[in-house]
Amino acid sequence: MPDIKETNESVPTKKTTRPKEMPYNQAVTVLVIGDAICFLIFAAIGRSSHGEASGFAAIPQVITTALPFAIAWFLVSPFVGAYRRGHTPLQSSLCFPTWCFF
Repeated sequence: MPDIKETNESVPTKKTTRPKEMPYNQAVTVLVIGDAICFLIFAAIGRSSHGEASGFAAIPQVITTALPFAIAWFLVSPFVGAYRRGHTPLQSSLCFPTWCFF
């Protein structure tokens, strides 16, 4: 059995650094762009499933379809606190009030 010596030296540890948080304005911009893209995807899938024109040629029609949903969301989102400082995009407390409107 090997000899074990006790010392008072500290054990070197790895420093864990937290990633820098995104500035608030930049985070809101990313969330708004992400929401707009989701509405466009939602409208494209909906148009396709209902037999409407789809594909690159139908981009103006997809935008027209997504527009009322996006306008409604961006009018309602401040009242449910979707872009409030301190909230994370995946915070579960936002799910219920958000989906009540759709």
